[in-house]
Amino acid sequence: MKTRLITAAVGIPFLIFTLIVRGWFAEFVIVVLTFIAMYENYRALKKAGYYVCEWGGYAAAAAMWPLSRQMGVLDPLLLVVAAMGVSMTGVMLREKPTFPDASASVYPLFTCFLPMSMFMMMMNSTYGGVPGVALITMAFAIAYGGDGAAYFGGRAFGKHKLCPSVSPKKTVEGAIFGLIGGTAVGLICRAGFVSVFPMRMP
Repeated sequence: MKTRLITAAVGIPFLIFTLIVRGWFAEFVIVVLTFIAMYENYRALKKAGYYVCEWGGYAAAAAMWPLSRQMGVLDPLLLVVAAMGVSMTGVMLREKPTFPDASASVYPLFTCFLPMSMFMMMMNSTYGGVPGVALITMAFAIAYGGDGAAYFGGRAFGKHKLCPSVSPKKTVEGAIFGLIGGTAVGLICRAGFVSVFPMRMP
């Protein structure tokens, strides 16, 4: 619990500051977080025995910022396709290429790079009259709200283990509280958007 509170105490104010400032600072933060996430993902895959090609992923992450600055709005799918081509080519050029290695090489592109690049795209876009930064705020609010509800709900009422072999402390009750908490936060955010952006919400 102490670790969670420290993370929240540091992470939430920094997130709020980043979303308020936006501009080049927010884009720089997204790029740094993308590199960190992809590095951890690639490292885990290599520890699992896969021979991954990292060139495509890192090159795409490095290109995010200058392309966003030049184009105004980033096109994540264009970068993902290009990164997939580089990653697959890197695997195929090896002496003994395998399909599992090729699949593992593109896996971080969809789990790390694509979500983060979409955040960068949303920073400079508007959807139905709602600024993309508001939707990003909603996404993080749902994540924090659901995680907090799952943690405290599980501690107070958790009795049935959810998946002991993967996470011994997770419980079914905690998962239910997490779902309810995340849904409630999402509805609250939507209600706030309706009041701030009237007649524009679907």
